Amino acid sequence: MGKVPTGTRELLNKTESSRPILRLRKAMGGGHKGKDVSVRYYTDMIELNDLVETLTDHTLELLTDSNSGALDLHLSDKKCGQFAKITATSGTPVLLNNLTSRSVIINSNKVSIANSDIFNLNVVLSEGSITLKNCTVGVLNLKHSKAGQDVERISLNDCKILSLLLPREIKARDVEIKNVEFVSTYENVTEELSVDPLPQPTLDRASFGFLHDWAVKAGNSEIAHLARGNELAIERRIATKGLERFILSLWYIFGNFGLSPMRPIIWMFAAMIAMCAILFCTGTSLSIPADELVGWRHALQDTEDYSGALARAAAGTLEGGVSPLSVFSSRRMIIPNSEWIAGLQVLYGYFCIAMFLLFGFSVRRRFKIS
Repeated sequence: MGKVPTGTRELLNKTESSRPILRLRKAMGGGHKGKDVSVRYYTDMIELNDLVETLTDHTLELLTDSNSGALDLHLSDKKCGQFAKITATSGTPVLLNNLTSRSVIINSNKVSIANSDIFNLNVVLSEGSITLKNCTVGVLNLKHSKAGQDVERISLNDCKILSLLLPREIKARDVEIKNVEFVSTYENVTEELSVDPLPQPTLDRASFGFLHDWAVKAGNSEIAHLARGNELAIERRIATKGLERFILSLWYIFGNFGLSPMRPIIWMFAAMIAMCAILFCTGTSLSIPADELVGWRHALQDTEDYSGALARAAAGTLEGGVSPLSVFSSRRMIIPNSEWIAGLQVLYGYFCIAMFLLFGFSVRRRFKIS
């Protein structure tokens, strides 16, 4: 397998199962007979859920006909059913809750999965919707049905997804992604893992590119912003060492590719506090004679309690942050006593401007401000 997204081994071990296979079918109408004694038919979802509560490490094959109600496999919160494979084919809604499974394959017009850990989740989208809430998924593979109808809604909430696979042409009326962690880093261990015949998790940059293209066409700036940020995060991981990797790394550290608009502001304030402390410790001087100080500038004079030195350090910090080259200006009010501090103030000033621009760029891209 080589490099895999962070969390792959943990999820693989969590969803491991080795018990015998038992196939269960939920269908309406009696009269179903078969020679395979491992196949059972259920018309009552309460009865089926009671049975599933007692199972672990099995394979479920869940089928419904066009006259069935929702296929609702809803286990208790206290116990998660662990299954090697769940296959659900239904013309009615499929609802799964509190499950641990190595593989889930669903073909339905409405899918809802909550509070589950699934290594491989394969969903064929039709005209209905898919909702994932509070789930950890190794590979989320969304495909369109052969009919190719527009999906009503794709909703991902409070999930962790190691690998996202999307079709090139996403046919959806609406996409909602809230509080979802898309993994964009590799695990440090590179030893081979065997997950055959399941698809292995991989950092798929193209899928986020497809999602971004859909969001731009749909006018959904929130999803476009999120998709582009995650696309850049993966580009950083797969980029070769050099200038490109260095720039992307800096962008990630100081701005998270625009996904964290407050991060550059926090960095800027941290730099301001550090510069204020440095100016206070190394000393500053006034470029204006004391008898010419008026108004609030009287606070910049030396005092026995060091309040004047602190006021000069604060004023010098703000002055340098607004204008990096003001240190060379004759009009500058606060002058650092140390020569190397003057050079440091130039770098500090440009850093503050860069952080403010990153903040503005993030806000502009998020809200489509032209």
